[in-house]
Amino acid sequence: MGLEGIKLKPEKMDLHIHTSHGDKKYLTPEEILQRAKQNGISIISFTDHNTLGAYLELREKYTAEEIEAKFGVKIIVGVEVNSKVRRQV
Repeated sequence: MGLEGIKLKPEKMDLHIHTSHGDKKYLTPEEILQRAKQNGISIISFTDHNTLGAYLELREKYTAEEIEAKFGVKIIVGVEVNSKVRRQV
């Protein structure tokens, strides 16, 4: 079975965004959603280092459906994880 008959819709996305939860010099999650909407970006992922705080902040205010309705943006949960290598491989 192939992809015949399936129509794909091209979408603008940014899957590597840092927020104020990782560093105060960045925008808040809600400010980022506003900018994404203004720029026609429909899928984003916050990727702060070692924290999911941006998602938790938004979930206190909105459901995923409410975010998509208000901002026109879907969010994919992401995180950058710091690690240490004890020896060189």
